[in-house]
Amino acid sequence: MFSALLKRLPFYEVGQVSCFVTSCLVTHRNIRHFLSWLLLLGSLFQQPSFASETLFPILKSSISLSNYVEVLEDSSGLLDLKAVATTKAGNRFEKLHASTFSAGITRSDFWFRVVIPPIFVDRLVDSGSNFYLEYDAPFLDYVTFYHLVDNRVVAEFRTGDRLQFATRPIASPSFVFPVDMSASGSHSFYVRAQNNGWMIGSFNLWSPDQFVEKNQRLAVLYGVFYGAMLIMALYNLLIFISLKDYSYLYYVIAIAFITLFEAINHGHASQYLWPAHPQFANLMAPVSIFCSIFFTLLFIRKFLDLEKDGSFWYLVFRSGEILSALLIPGSIVLDHLVAVNIGIFISILACLAILIVSIQSLRKGSTSARYFIIAWMVLVVCILTTALTRIFPFPMNAFFLNLISFGLVVEVLLLSLALADRFNRMQSAAKNALERGMRELKKSNLIQDQFLATISHELRTPMNGVEGAISLLEHGQLDEVERVYLNTAKTSAEEMTRLIDSILRFTEMQAGSVMIKHESFNPVAFFSALSSDIEDRCIIKGIHFKSHLPGAALMLEGDPDQLKLIVSQLCDNAIKFTPKGGRIELNVTMNVLEQGASIKVEVVDTGIGLEKDVQKHLFEPFKAHDPEDSVSLGGLGIGLSLCRFLATKMGGTLTVTPNKDRGTTAALSLKLANANVALVNEEFALEQPEKHVLIAEDNVVNQKVLAGILSKLGHRVTVVENGQEAIEAVLNDGGFDLIFMDCQMPVMDGYDATIKIRNELHINLATLPIIAVTANAMSTDKDKCLRTGMNDYLAKPVKLSQIRQMLYRWCSSK
Repeated sequence: MFSALLKRLPFYEVGQVSCFVTSCLVTHRNIRHFLSWLLLLGSLFQQPSFASETLFPILKSSISLSNYVEVLEDSSGLLDLKAVATTKAGNRFEKLHASTFSAGITRSDFWFRVVIPPIFVDRLVDSGSNFYLEYDAPFLDYVTFYHLVDNRVVAEFRTGDRLQFATRPIASPSFVFPVDMSASGSHSFYVRAQNNGWMIGSFNLWSPDQFVEKNQRLAVLYGVFYGAMLIMALYNLLIFISLKDYSYLYYVIAIAFITLFEAINHGHASQYLWPAHPQFANLMAPVSIFCSIFFTLLFIRKFLDLEKDGSFWYLVFRSGEILSALLIPGSIVLDHLVAVNIGIFISILACLAILIVSIQSLRKGSTSARYFIIAWMVLVVCILTTALTRIFPFPMNAFFLNLISFGLVVEVLLLSLALADRFNRMQSAAKNALERGMRELKKSNLIQDQFLATISHELRTPMNGVEGAISLLEHGQLDEVERVYLNTAKTSAEEMTRLIDSILRFTEMQAGSVMIKHESFNPVAFFSALSSDIEDRCIIKGIHFKSHLPGAALMLEGDPDQLKLIVSQLCDNAIKFTPKGGRIELNVTMNVLEQGASIKVEVVDTGIGLEKDVQKHLFEPFKAHDPEDSVSLGGLGIGLSLCRFLATKMGGTLTVTPNKDRGTTAALSLKLANANVALVNEEFALEQPEKHVLIAEDNVVNQKVLAGILSKLGHRVTVVENGQEAIEAVLNDGGFDLIFMDCQMPVMDGYDATIKIRNELHINLATLPIIAVTANAMSTDKDKCLRTGMNDYLAKPVKLSQIRQMLYRWCSSK
């Protein structure tokens, strides 16, 4: 059926020849079939012949004048109208046996003669006297048109791409001339075409109305083409801006130059871009070809990542880039015809190379390569077909004239799909990498937490021995010098503990794992004890200290450990930056509210103050002061950033401002809720009724320190080394009033021991106070202790006052 259909088409034989020639160049079976169907599709685009009398008397579409076109090749370029109109030269005209004239690439001039018999003139006049004769060619250097009636010239026009666009009698990308058919007689048309390059074109006759409709249809088609190219360019430009992947930028530039070449090829560049500068058309045509090749090769090399293995194709593409880059300026000085031929040849080689590389990439597992293969196969076929029809004198029609545009739209769409596929794969890879990173981060945070817990335990364990021993000694009989030394040791040990706390809290802050506790405390007793510690440190440095503390006593709910860390750090800074003989004030005001109290803590010093450049970075870690100052004055450089973080976490604010005269004022403001518990007077007497206390502790030094403190307080002590022994002691003795339980011990740790005591032993032990005494000082450790069944928590190093407070809190009613 298809063979019968083909044989009825006017260019079936031409299609067979074209398919044969193209098949010789491209051997792949599927591509040969694709070419055959292209030629079949192209044959369907034939213009209706002038001999089709069904078109008269009303002109319903353009009329192809191919049956009445004769052509004369003027290789010398010396013939004029007078010469070709003579009988001698006229005998050299040959009839055009195709709807479209194609002489390939040539330097010859060509004369065309169209003679319309009077009978057809009469029929044309029945539908109107004014018509447009169109020489539909991509671009020609010069076109001269003559309208003769009975061998007398009645109209003459000269235009072309080397002349300004205004010289065209009808504003159209093709060459269109108005003709008046009202005069009686034999009408003939002579057209002289001069071009240094492709010589193709077809002759059509239009009525003005049909010509306008035809231009409207073409405007829509070209609008789709340029719109598609523009949309794809903008789409990939946005991806480049987002990803900073230069493959997309190279592709955008390649699209721009390909579109420019097509605009030149179809005459739109001369009409809209440089109508007054016709020389640009011949200049920019080869430039746009080589720029397109350069950026396309660059894009493919980057996109397929050919340089990673330094392969043969990487060298091929780099060589092609260098050659095309050299030919961009070289095309300006080269002969136009030579430059265009070189561009065509390199374009074909580049497309074939890209097609081969795409197939290899697909074999290596690149999913995007499948789009490349289809895209470049379509474009290669279109370029090869177009090149063959223009290099060799094949018949041409509208389909073949626009074949590259069709191929480019398909290629751009498919390559954009490839880029979109790559974008999706990059997003997927980034998502997977992010998920892996999050898993690794969680794992790293877990390891970090475990490491910090271990470091805290190992540092606090010996510090517990130091501070515990000091607390025992300070209640003994010491002379004045020994007392000074002991206070110095005590202050240094406490400073070491504060540094450990600061490091742990800062690390927790960075990891986002700080937890704010809600427990009851007496702010009066809290600030009194804190003020006493600060005063001792000021005395050592020779700084005058003064405090104003709240008088109203009530129980509030908050996190006294974090509050102590903030106020202690602010006072540390004041002591650090205040010279000997200076003054520091701790002012605490508390306004009792209906459901709690608002507390404002001010630390005022007469230190070195704050410079303006320091104030900008005051709460950034490691930036508050010059590194040399930090070395000379001491400190880690994380205090204020940590304090602000904790203050915000507790729902408060922290500000540090310079004083008018000298020094700074640090102000902490926060609101705390009522604890809804009875006021506990923790200013109790030193002596308490004797209690029987069990100590579960594996460290010998800590055993001695804790036992010594309890003995000094007048209590009876039993010491065991692990949780299993603690359980056995509870079972065998059963008369303990309180247990101080270490958490990390061999055989059985404090957590498991507590769970067994609470859940598996005698029911009466459910109320036995168990106090965690542990070197685990992370903000989450207390909650862990309470969840296992412990009643309270003490972080090492412990002090005599803390032990006494725990005994009073948990055993005073016994």
